[in-house]
Amino acid sequence: MEGFVFDTDSTTRKPVRGIAVSLDGSRVAETDASGRFRFSEVAEGPHRVVLAIEQLPADFTPGLDPTPDTLVIKAGKITRQDFTVHRLSEIRGLVRGPQGLALDSIVLDLKPGARYTTPEVTGEFVFRDVVAGKYEVVVRPESLPPQTRLTTQAKWEVEVSRNTRPQVEFALEKVEVVVPVRRVLQNKVISVASPDLNRR
Repeated sequence: MEGFVFDTDSTTRKPVRGIAVSLDGSRVAETDASGRFRFSEVAEGPHRVVLAIEQLPADFTPGLDPTPDTLVIKAGKITRQDFTVHRLSEIRGLVRGPQGLALDSIVLDLKPGARYTTPEVTGEFVFRDVVAGKYEVVVRPESLPPQTRLTTQAKWEVEVSRNTRPQVEFALEKVEVVVPVRRVLQNKVISVASPDLNRR
């Protein structure tokens, strides 16, 4: 039996070399430069063929396409089973702000999904192990330091592919707080001499 392993994104698929495939948990074959793997002298009947996840390179994750775990091998016929993997990428960014501002308390969300991160004290941040696709990097407004505001947009839309590592940037500024001053009007009391009633 044989098959191919492809690295897929939203538009293309590319054969991948060096991906291990397991047969019945006892035999392993690696893909060649064309993405092809092959097991020879496989007995007739059902066999379990899966990606060897424990040997998958760190920069790949299994594809989400459903593939059957069990294949039935028939005499005199070549059975084929293909697999997909996704190359992992990353999204990097920077939060800029006035000197002395605590940037590491700001929370950034990666959508869709529930992933979030916070910057280093330098303002740098990274989302690692991101599969190809379209994402939004969003600043949580409630996490901004007191008396600050964004001078850039609060949300960046990015697209990740096997060959791109997007970068985004946010900027903050301090907001001057103006304390309202109440003007107190002082009432001046003017004394007026009362007429002397005894004076004729």
